[in-house]
Amino acid sequence: MTLRPPDSPNVAVLLPCRDEEETIGEVVRAFRAALPGARCYVYDNGSADGTAEEAAAAGAEVRSEPLPGKGNVVRRMFMDVEADVYVLADGDGAHEAAAAPRMVERLVAGNLDMVVGTRTPRASGRGAAGTLSATPCWAGSSARSSGGASRTSARATASCRAAWSSPFPSRRGGSRSSPN
Repeated sequence: MTLRPPDSPNVAVLLPCRDEEETIGEVVRAFRAALPGARCYVYDNGSADGTAEEAAAAGAEVRSEPLPGKGNVVRRMFMDVEADVYVLADGDGAHEAAAAPRMVERLVAGNLDMVVGTRTPRASGRGAAGTLSATPCWAGSSARSSGGASRTSARATASCRAAWSSPFPSRRGGSRSSPN
């Protein structure tokens, strides 16, 4: 059970994954350390490795989405998990968990719908959360795409957002999903 101060928002860290056994444990531990009052959810999307076991061992609540595609996973996460604030990041270690508290603070203090943390290159080849972009979003607004950026959003925004689905990319550059 995770305890949080009475006036703080209920924060959920959402990590969609597919075949992230090598990194997911470290990612979960980093987010749990950065946001100790948050609940951490890993949604496995048909991994063929030990992603689910590694995530559970690191302290995440592990769930699965059988329909292939990150859009299906994200839609399932927002349908299943109740929270005031969502922190959405990848399970591959490409986002710096240490930036999450600042993103949550900015979202809440600014009464924003979404905060986007953009990646900056690191020597390791992985991206790291860098510049924060405070983005008030509304239906029909057009914002520049931020690719694989980490996102922090409020419940009201998440509950009205539609997710478009495409397969997780293969490490070999092709699609991992089966043909229809």
